[in-house]
Amino acid sequence: MADSKLTRARVALTMILAELAILWVPAVHAQATTGRMFDQAIVSAAGSGQQIIRIIFTCKIQYLSHFPADSGDTLRIQLTSFPDCPDRDGGVHSDLIRPENGKNAALVDISYEGPRLGGPQVVLRFSREVNYSIEPGGDFRSLVVRVMSLPNSRFLSPSDTVARRAELYAINLESSRDPVTAEQITFVDAFSEHQVYVSEAELDGERWQRLRLGFYDSEDEARDALDSIIEFFPRAWVTRVDPGERAVAEETEIRPTARLASGNGSEEAAEGSSRPKPGSAGTEFRPASEADLQQWMGEARAAFTAGDYRRAVQLYTKVLRYPDHPYRADAQEWLALTRERAGQTAHAKAEYQRYLETYPDGEGAERVRQRLNGLLTAARTPNAPRGDDARTRRRTAQWDSFGSLNQYYYRTVNSIDDNEDTIVTQSSFASNMDLLVRRRGERFEFASRMNGGYMYDMLDDGPGNRSRVNTLYVEAMDQQLGFFGRLGRQTRNTGGVFGRFDGAHIAYDANDTVTLNLVAGYPVYSSEDTLDAEQRFVGTSVDLHSLADRWDLVGYAIQREIDGITDRQAVGMEVRYFDSHRSLLALVDHDISYSRFNNIQLLGNWRFEHLFTVNASYDYRRTPSLSTRNAMIGQQVSGLDELMEIYSEDELRDLAEDRTGTSEVYSLGLSRPLFQRFQASADISMMQLSGTPESGGVAAVPDSDNEFYYNFQLIGSGLLLEGDVNMLSLRYSDATNYNTASILFNTRLPVTRTFRINPRIRFDRRVGQNNDTTRWITAPALRIEYRLGMHRFEFEGGGQWSTMELTDDTDDNYSYYFNLGYRADF
Repeated sequence: MADSKLTRARVALTMILAELAILWVPAVHAQATTGRMFDQAIVSAAGSGQQIIRIIFTCKIQYLSHFPADSGDTLRIQLTSFPDCPDRDGGVHSDLIRPENGKNAALVDISYEGPRLGGPQVVLRFSREVNYSIEPGGDFRSLVVRVMSLPNSRFLSPSDTVARRAELYAINLESSRDPVTAEQITFVDAFSEHQVYVSEAELDGERWQRLRLGFYDSEDEARDALDSIIEFFPRAWVTRVDPGERAVAEETEIRPTARLASGNGSEEAAEGSSRPKPGSAGTEFRPASEADLQQWMGEARAAFTAGDYRRAVQLYTKVLRYPDHPYRADAQEWLALTRERAGQTAHAKAEYQRYLETYPDGEGAERVRQRLNGLLTAARTPNAPRGDDARTRRRTAQWDSFGSLNQYYYRTVNSIDDNEDTIVTQSSFASNMDLLVRRRGERFEFASRMNGGYMYDMLDDGPGNRSRVNTLYVEAMDQQLGFFGRLGRQTRNTGGVFGRFDGAHIAYDANDTVTLNLVAGYPVYSSEDTLDAEQRFVGTSVDLHSLADRWDLVGYAIQREIDGITDRQAVGMEVRYFDSHRSLLALVDHDISYSRFNNIQLLGNWRFEHLFTVNASYDYRRTPSLSTRNAMIGQQVSGLDELMEIYSEDELRDLAEDRTGTSEVYSLGLSRPLFQRFQASADISMMQLSGTPESGGVAAVPDSDNEFYYNFQLIGSGLLLEGDVNMLSLRYSDATNYNTASILFNTRLPVTRTFRINPRIRFDRRVGQNNDTTRWITAPALRIEYRLGMHRFEFEGGGQWSTMELTDDTDDNYSYYFNLGYRADF
């Protein structure tokens, strides 16, 4: 009864959110800043006990580096954000998300720290030390973190951590002057949980191919594995290897195709198993690409839908023969369901039980338990009517809800030129909420999300109270037919839509390679805006996935109107390449109504041995983005319709072009771990902004000089306390108006598991290019955080003191601020 009431309550809440999304009632505000950087974070199970954390952003980002290198309880990922990101308009920006199923990966939360000196960072905080690997998402809007938990949950001291990283072992199976092929290798059970790869070495002027099995955290563990395979590889031996050999293994991993033998010599499959185990007789283990696995999963789903259960069982079993890929959990669950639908009750029970043994905390664990319990119950009541099967399937649909509530007080005080009177420039109280309600079923998924808040202004002459809606939508998915639909306030940064809008997005997966998209609605330039029916757009795009295994392609066309005239009419294309060491993106957006390129982007990341990373980018764009709406810039009007009474459409388009400049940014960055506890990174960028001419009563804006920015950052851990992070950042900018040299010290100290402090201080020296002035700035700050279960209490305070040296005088100013609040997750 209680569950029934809870379900009805969640249904009612979801319906309320759906009505809000349709009626556009702006009731809440997201942050005291300018929107969210995180769209969502998803944790899912993979093979060999791994958990995959996928972090999806609301805008384009570029991965630069991460620290520590491969294990820890806090992971910091350095990024570059692009002009379409919300952290760009509001300066310092923060965001936090607590992902669903985070506990499966020992993940507490994920936070975003905006572009302070040294650049934006994503911070993952774990409840215990874990091993991990990081890779940028192929779409340049996501990050993928693979978590491999350590054998125990204790916190390691820095010396223990260093020792673990140093003691990495592998088994050298064979050495040969000739290339090693998969057909030459006998497969044993140990191969199913470790990598078989080739490492090259040069001895006495000759190149040797070393066939190796890795990796092991201790010599004893490696020797135990050696004992089980020595009869198949009599010349094998244990060796210590450098951590950088993991990258070698990724490039040279091979899958044996010879007849398999188990580690103990047995050639029989496990009794009662419905499929051969890896390592059992008669199984062939051939390489399978991501595209192969996707294709087999798609064919299996189609066979299941068509009622061809025999074919579906064959395909799901085929997928499960391959270890260590992200489709295993889904394939295991669908294999069990397929056997259940085929009437193979005994096999279905075995497969459901195997799922629960392998993924006890997996995403579908509760669903699988319900199905298994249904089979066990049916076995005890064999005369149950057929209608019970439909009711049982309806009960498997799960309702889940997640969310957070936070409230903060913000205060800022300024004093100018030693004036005894101070000015309070901010005194406000912000209430923010994020809520997600989701229903998962065998075929349909439904979700509704709300993110927003309310800012109460306590100043008599302040900006006033403000409500903000960042996200408010409902969505549904038909997994059988491949349809997806979302209605409401949402953010999209591909397919020609760059930012937030009120409207609909419909997608159809024509097959495993092709997705068709249709978007329509009303652009939203600020989350404080309500629906503006005078501006509307419609667009279509085609996504081509996994072309030649590594390439994605998106082509689009979009039309936007404002007050009945063309605002933007563009076509464009995104081309993306991604593998374990390289990721590339090329984007071209061309406005065909203005015959101008609006945006050209080239981004690239290369990761080499020993986690050495190189990143480069080129970004050309119109600033602001070219549209007829730009004609309002500098004009004393509230809407384009007022200008239409004065100017013709052609004249408005000329004004719009005059108000639209261009920017070009080139950047190159490097990063590399140093001495186990340190990581160094450096980058250089050059930017040039074009001016705009005088027209329509608006003054001209001159071109900028070529502006250069140089950055260096050194990060170290475990220097003061176990688990601390210490950062030294240096920056020098040679800009049009000022040359600025800056230095930042930033330390995060975990006093206890629940209490952390973050002191930092920045020093600037700013010299005017066009006048003889020098300004010295000192800016200390302190952040304190205390966690109590699902609640977090925060305080942050700081100040800034500056002195400007004039020809015969000085100008002294100071300001201070503090924020105080809490966050509760539910």
